[in-house]
Amino acid sequence: MKRIILSGLTAAGVFSCQAQFTGAPGFFGGYADGVGSVPTGNNTIGPALRIVYDDFTFDLSGKIVGFEMVGRDNTGAPVGMYYEIRTGMSEGNGGTLLFSGTTLSAVAGDLPLNGDYGTPPPGTGNYRWYDSGPSSPIQLDPGTYWIGLAPVQQFGSFDLATTVGLGSVGHPIDDGNAFYSDSSDPLKSFASLGSSDFSLRVVTESTVIVPEPTTSALLGLGSLMIWFGLRKRAGN
Repeated sequence: MKRIILSGLTAAGVFSCQAQFTGAPGFFGGYADGVGSVPTGNNTIGPALRIVYDDFTFDLSGKIVGFEMVGRDNTGAPVGMYYEIRTGMSEGNGGTLLFSGTTLSAVAGDLPLNGDYGTPPPGTGNYRWYDSGPSSPIQLDPGTYWIGLAPVQQFGSFDLATTVGLGSVGHPIDDGNAFYSDSSDPLKSFASLGSSDFSLRVVTESTVIVPEPTTSALLGLGSLMIWFGLRKRAGN
């Protein structure tokens, strides 16, 4: 089954109604290119925080309802995800922190190895997606931002894959403007990751413009629940 991006869904694609949807596009850097990965995690044992930041642009304002990482999973059962959203980052400079937090839960699943979803990077651990979302939508105005993600675990790492843009959504793609921080190593505080881009996704909320009366109850279930349901089926 093809993976489905929440952002930009039309009524015909999900609901049997004539409701109209609009909203900011989501962002996805792309699936793994088989070249490399970087260990990430917000752990209670071992390095406290290892996090990758990569840039994305919203041409329209939008509300973020979910996050995703793609790579090799060397963690235990999904627990949650630590996230940061920043502006104005550069090498050695974290810019301005706009939002940060830890989500209350997460889901993960294996990706097919048939090439449609990229090529896993070298290393151990299953090739997987790891998804979560904030407790309430995060509103962003048009502009360029950096998203930083790290799974919450006791130990281990989620080895976030590099990408050249297979299956990407939005922009910029493969622009080599990513950074890395490791709280256990002062030399790795917003360190440049060179020309590499990473498999990070930002999922945005769709907004109902003209709902039909018969669809109001369906729409009230919430777009994030729909997204997680589709994601779980895609992983099976």
